[in-house]
Amino acid sequence: RFILLNDDRQIRTEISTKKLEGAMLNLRTWAGQQSDTFLKFAANPDFKESFEPGSGQLVLASHVESYTVETMAAKHPQAAAEYREFLDWYAQLNTLLSGSPPPQPRLELNKSLSRHKAIPKTVELTRAGRDEPLRAEHDFKWMLTKADLSRIDDANAALASYAEVTNEEYRERTRPADSQQ
Repeated sequence: RFILLNDDRQIRTEISTKKLEGAMLNLRTWAGQQSDTFLKFAANPDFKESFEPGSGQLVLASHVESYTVETMAAKHPQAAAEYREFLDWYAQLNTLLSGSPPPQPRLELNKSLSRHKAIPKTVELTRAGRDEPLRAEHDFKWMLTKADLSRIDDANAALASYAEVTNEEYRERTRPADSQQ
């Protein structure tokens, strides 16, 4: 499950992974039936994969979009497995919250990283029709910092004090003002 907290409104809502899974299945089915090339691809991506163990470079390539990833070996396989599970669920949650296309391309990347027992340092996404690639840098830490622990304490305090609302009410109350018309 995911618990979403909104500090400005002091509200929270919960989204179960079962609900998230159902929403992603519906989205993937819908996208696969569309005529748009990107939506069809996002519903069922097909990548050609290459991995260079020496440099740690992983490439997933297709005619629609491609990932180029600088990786590093996972120091702790169990932690890497937990990280991959988080990334998979978070990609799906982000899709639900943002209204993005199906997250299958990112889930395929996560699967490939897991197969190579690697975690990403940088991820570059190139999409057909876009001039500039999207780039993300990952700064993976194997231990929680004091700042991390403080944020966890803040979240726990919010869990105890914020009003619980339905997913629909949360979405309505947190929607940006310019999109409420």
